[in-house]
Amino acid sequence: METPRGGMRLSVVVCTYNRSGSLRVTLKSLAQLAVPNGMNWELLVVDNNSTDSTRDAIQAFAAERTVPVRYVFEKRQGLSFARNAGIGRARGEIVAFTDDDVTVDRMWLARISEAFEGCGCAGVGGRVLPVWESAKPEWLSVAGPCRTNAVVSVDFGEQPGRLKGWAAGANMAFRRDVFERFGEFRTDLGRSGGNLMSGEDSEFSSRLVKAGEFLMYAPEAVVYHPVTADRLKKSYFREWYFQNGRTVFRMDGAPRDARRYWGIPRYLFRQCASYVLTWWLSAAADKRFYYQLQTCQVLGMMAEARRMRADA
Repeated sequence: METPRGGMRLSVVVCTYNRSGSLRVTLKSLAQLAVPNGMNWELLVVDNNSTDSTRDAIQAFAAERTVPVRYVFEKRQGLSFARNAGIGRARGEIVAFTDDDVTVDRMWLARISEAFEGCGCAGVGGRVLPVWESAKPEWLSVAGPCRTNAVVSVDFGEQPGRLKGWAAGANMAFRRDVFERFGEFRTDLGRSGGNLMSGEDSEFSSRLVKAGEFLMYAPEAVVYHPVTADRLKKSYFREWYFQNGRTVFRMDGAPRDARRYWGIPRYLFRQCASYVLTWWLSAAADKRFYYQLQTCQVLGMMAEARRMRADA
């Protein structure tokens, strides 16, 4: 890991894979940031082995900017590998992350920096506001007891304070030294290619909190995340929840004394049967789909339990 030089305040890391079109939009918004006078920062764009015009897009952007823009190539496929590569090359006291398909608020960088001042926090998580590119389907609920987690959205209100939950990968920042003290992102979690597996951001946040570190919620640090048409198909949600189930089981496992059938904890069969029954008996479209997704999640947990038992 490189040593910070020249009083670099903040490094922004954007990891990307075969999204040159949306990446250009993200980079354009980063170019319009209102940066406080005297604050040194840099942008690292990590190309995770893309096969499209990603490298050309980054180089064209870098040639037009005065802010330091560095191209980092990471051959090992996976978002965690890419983020860790960015951490290893970062020079800032703070390392901030956002996605390659968002638009950042003009004051995003300044608000991230301000949130670290005087509070002694290890990390900061800001708001992620969804931008709907088409009408929300009636079978999809984004609030209440049947709320889906597959739509990227983080909003805990207007008041700053202790972060409720974890910092989302689309809008999170950490002091650089926490990676030296607590390690980097787990490379067995997170997206890899077209795989919808996730959880590297929540696992890292949980690791810090369990160690007694404080994470800050910064409501004025805002990014806007598109909800595209391809992410409003039922097949996308089913796959997302299945992979999320794999993630949950990979992180948490099962009690050692859990009775198993074919390597799968018995309680998962009971959960699956309960969700299927509720799914079939529910009349409301959003409730039916919610419990269908819960079923997909448990099936993912069962699949991961079998895989882990086979590997063991």
